[in-house]
Amino acid sequence: APATDLPDPFGGLNYERYIAIRVKPAGRIWEGEGRGFTAEPLPRGFVFTTPVALFTVEEGAVRRIVFDRTLFDLGDLQMPANAPDPGFSGVRLASTSGGPDPFEFAIVQGASFFRAAARGQNFGIIARALTLKPAETKGEEFPAFRALWLERPAAGSNALTLHALVDTESVAGSVRMTFRPGEATIVDVETTLFPRVALEHVGLGGM
Repeated sequence: APATDLPDPFGGLNYERYIAIRVKPAGRIWEGEGRGFTAEPLPRGFVFTTPVALFTVEEGAVRRIVFDRTLFDLGDLQMPANAPDPGFSGVRLASTSGGPDPFEFAIVQGASFFRAAARGQNFGIIARALTLKPAETKGEEFPAFRALWLERPAAGSNALTLHALVDTESVAGSVRMTFRPGEATIVDVETTLFPRVALEHVGLGGM
């Protein structure tokens, strides 16, 4: 299991202080490139303690996204100059086409959780990329996203593709999500599982 300890001031944050942390425009992936999408890296904090490595895939090359504190508005948090970077917990995705105002259409974050919304909606139910041993008396097993790869969309594209590594004691998995946001937002999810043990109870498409 990955280490989940958090450096100050990201440890012990309540919900309000955590969501007050925002990425500055310069920190949004593909900001100003006219690609129809931007991606906002989300730092670890609050209940999101598992580190998730973030990458972009551009013209066949993979580039890791590194944490840069100057690209975040931390609100009233004071981050010591020598404090280690907290790392990331996921991404927030926004569409910059199809209307005069950008809208956030998806959040991929946490224990294989993701949420999506259409234009004019608020985020509601949470989907799960993978559920193991749901409702079993011996306890559910919670797979987690360990890394996300964002494919840079072609200019004018109406689809954004995200690849994910989901991992837990019993299984590793490769997940490909294709988002098509708009008046209706569609998410196609393809999953390949690599079991480490015999899987007796697997949930796919859980909410």
